[in-house]
Amino acid sequence: MGIALLLSGCELFSRISTKACEGTLQSFEYNYGSFFDEYWNFQIVLIGTEAADGDAAVYQFIAKGHNRADADVEAYLTQSEVDQLIKILRDYDVYAWNGFSKIDKNILDGFSFSLEARFSDGSLKASGYMKYPKNFKEGHAALAEYLVSLAKKYDSQTVFLSPSLIGALPDKEALSTICDLLGKSWRVTPDQYPNSALLANFFNREGAPSFGYGLYATSFGRHGEIIDSYATGAYEMTLIIYIPARPPGEIDDGYPESIQTVYVDVSRFSESGQIRIKIEGFAGGEWYTYTQTQS
Repeated sequence: MGIALLLSGCELFSRISTKACEGTLQSFEYNYGSFFDEYWNFQIVLIGTEAADGDAAVYQFIAKGHNRADADVEAYLTQSEVDQLIKILRDYDVYAWNGFSKIDKNILDGFSFSLEARFSDGSLKASGYMKYPKNFKEGHAALAEYLVSLAKKYDSQTVFLSPSLIGALPDKEALSTICDLLGKSWRVTPDQYPNSALLANFFNREGAPSFGYGLYATSFGRHGEIIDSYATGAYEMTLIIYIPARPPGEIDDGYPESIQTVYVDVSRFSESGQIRIKIEGFAGGEWYTYTQTQS
């Protein structure tokens, strides 16, 4: 009995069963990774309640990725998003990790993790370096997948494009959202066009979704307004672009006005940050892969 009294409710449950903490989450921090691979730090902190009803909690979310994971995100989570995190802790019995702390001193530059969570009725703490709790593999995979998805969702440079968003084309609001999410500057991958600064731009100018491509200030560089669009697949869309005429310049002969069809495939965007584009009548109609630039 004396020993039990020293343990909080959460800690006691984790020693004798897989029962989860029932109190409100106060703070959560999960770090994992290795020197030669991605290293992530996630923090979730309860900072107050919504003024509207005083019941819904407000949580701050911070995600920092290092090495191969380049991210620096600060956002606010909804109650349902935090509830989903708690559900993962419960479903994968992450509470059973509590008290685990082991390291393998014989391995350098290995994988490490640390988890610390505080609830209104107790706490959870675990860490390891090349040593893991029995059910670590499944629980870590679920936590990592969910937390990284939140980081991508709230990172302006790395945003998920959902099938429902693509499927809402040609709705103007959906198209505007897609243009905004895709950002402003993309560079074709070096293996396809190693000596070129070939770019594609998506952006809204005065409320008109626009599209540009090519080597700017040359006959290959064109920009126009998206006058129609429609979904052709879960992550695929077709854009119809009006290209206004451009008079001859010092380095080219200009070109007449035209209508061009552009095919966009964003199925790889959420995982790799890449999109594919094919333009009828340009470069033989070949698909080109683009990655987002910093400019």
